[in-house]
Amino acid sequence: MASNSDPDDTSCPVPLDLSCYRDFFHLSPDGYIVFSDSGAIIDVNAAAMQLYKYERNDILSKTAADILFGKSMSMFEQFKAEVRSKGLYFNETVDHDRLGKIFIAEMSGKRMMRSDHEIFFVVVKDITERRRVVEKLEYMAHYDILTGLPNRIFFYNKFAHAIAFAKREKTQMALLFLDIDGFKEVNDIYGHNIGDMVLQNIAERLRICVRESDIIARIGGDEMTIILSKIAERADAALVAQKVIDAVSPEFTMENISCSIGVSVGISVYPEDGRETETLLKKADIAMYQVKESGKNGYRFFGN
Repeated sequence: MASNSDPDDTSCPVPLDLSCYRDFFHLSPDGYIVFSDSGAIIDVNAAAMQLYKYERNDILSKTAADILFGKSMSMFEQFKAEVRSKGLYFNETVDHDRLGKIFIAEMSGKRMMRSDHEIFFVVVKDITERRRVVEKLEYMAHYDILTGLPNRIFFYNKFAHAIAFAKREKTQMALLFLDIDGFKEVNDIYGHNIGDMVLQNIAERLRICVRESDIIARIGGDEMTIILSKIAERADAALVAQKVIDAVSPEFTMENISCSIGVSVGISVYPEDGRETETLLKKADIAMYQVKESGKNGYRFFGN
């Protein structure tokens, strides 16, 4: 049998005024709100008042549903039901303070028995900045910071998915391997700042050449790929390749500097040229170098 001192026994009578925890309660950087079964707020710490922008007397005149749970009594009832059945409540939600400022809240809750009635408390953390950092790190892991295009990791992941889709649907797909002609010369003559601007402009021009379902990625310094997720025939890939060449060829003007570059495009087609990621990538790369050797600024299918 559990003793009344067992902290995990939520059925044991626990007085609200736990003097040994008062300093922790009031000095915690996380918001604490204590309320009754009816939702009347019994106690609140300074962090909660700061988070929701209420003075103590104001917040004590509110209910839990006024402050928490999406300002909804039905959600408050769901909270109580979950705590009673599971012993603990946890949720992440978009919330806002009294002034309307929106933040992402991490909420955890528990209940205690005080004499003959229940007491509930919720801990609220503002995790907006933490979520922003996580999202930024996830973005940096999958996207090229300079151009905003998917990076090599993202490319390999999406290419594998595209191959799997083509295999399942018994359709064709194509990979275009792009290498920018004359990009090294632009960097050498005008500097890396202008070179970076050229790459950013190229990314913008490429976006208008493809469908939303297609993927453009930057996999190296001046190397990019385009995954055409579904094509009816090889001519579809040739059409996109020519669009890419026509889009990249016009002169770039930045900071009173004008420069012209081209693009060499190698193409491999699933399943004709292979059924694996590395095979198709290698063959598109070979085709691209054949374009380079034959004069640049053009496209070629592998094996042609």
